[in-house]
Amino acid sequence: MLMFKPSVFFNAFAIAGAVFFIASVRAQSVSFGAGCGSPNLTLSASSPRLGSLLTFTTTNIPAGAVISAQMLTFSRSNPGGDLSAFGAPGCSLLVISAGAVTTWLSGSPVATNSLVIPLFPSYLGRTLYGQSASLVPGYNPLGVITSNGTASTFNVTQTIPNMVQIPSGIFMMGSNAGYLDEAPVHQVAITQQFWIGRYEVKQGDYQALMGNNPSFHQGANYPGSDNLPVEMVSYGNATAYCIALTAAESLAGRVPVGYQYRLATEAEWEYCCRAGTTSAFNTGPSLSSSQANFVNAIGETTIVGSYAANAFGLYDMHGNVWEWCRDSWDGTGNYPNTSVANPYVASGPYRVFRGGGWYDFSFDCRSAIRSGSYSSLHLNDLGFRVVLAPIIL
Repeated sequence: MLMFKPSVFFNAFAIAGAVFFIASVRAQSVSFGAGCGSPNLTLSASSPRLGSLLTFTTTNIPAGAVISAQMLTFSRSNPGGDLSAFGAPGCSLLVISAGAVTTWLSGSPVATNSLVIPLFPSYLGRTLYGQSASLVPGYNPLGVITSNGTASTFNVTQTIPNMVQIPSGIFMMGSNAGYLDEAPVHQVAITQQFWIGRYEVKQGDYQALMGNNPSFHQGANYPGSDNLPVEMVSYGNATAYCIALTAAESLAGRVPVGYQYRLATEAEWEYCCRAGTTSAFNTGPSLSSSQANFVNAIGETTIVGSYAANAFGLYDMHGNVWEWCRDSWDGTGNYPNTSVANPYVASGPYRVFRGGGWYDFSFDCRSAIRSGSYSSLHLNDLGFRVVLAPIIL
């Protein structure tokens, strides 16, 4: 059996000036500009979350309104087109080339309409602008009044059981104080948000989806083994689980367009493990037996979530079982020495696993630790967790 652990030689240089940024996108609808009329025609919008209803409410529609319309577009007029010269004093056009128009019959001072915001990754962070207008003959020479504008910035806040939503961001990957293949420390941008399993995949979940449980730590000698991490899984077993999970969740309509369940890339995994930290562990410069399952202190796997979570709410990123990643590896220090975005190694003889296991010393459970072997490897301290992330072919 050929198994690669990182080289025993390491560089003693410390990481200096490490930086971590989170570029989160807040789902919010805000008002801009002012409506006109007496009282002013007013538009409001609900929280604009991808995959859910975005609801608009127009109030103060005059009783004499013949028809009212709401205009939606991805462009706004700044500071707005003054309609006074056209016979509507105090009124402004705040949107440009309306992308959609929804009409209501008059007869009520309040009108509400909704539309479904699709789960398109390209919509993330985009802003949809809205404005309402009412045709009111005789109210002014133009016979039109307009509302304030609304700006609705889309975010994804889909709740997925036992998955944690991770924001896009920038972090410093690797270590100059570890094994040679962890260097150089380099800046990595994760440009799209994704979800990752709060826990390592449990034996019970694997059994339910795949119809078998290959784990060594199961049975009568291991009470509660359904909640122990699945192990003795090869890279192929782990990817097959991800494929099956994608298929099942897609049928249920719970997979955003352009996303799939898969293994994390090395960069995604380390980004999640660090959770904003730059120290050797997400717990600080050291790791204790009260913080993770490592160095044979228990002598077997422990129920997932037995130790405190990191700042992202993820459990067992250090120790318990190693976790397969998506990347290939040639066993060398193949990190770039420049800034990169969404790195992924598609070819190489081995597959990476990360995080250390119950049998390892703390040094081999650090955030930057890398190891790997042939994709057929299966050990009783090697498992995986899943991400719901942009598709990688």
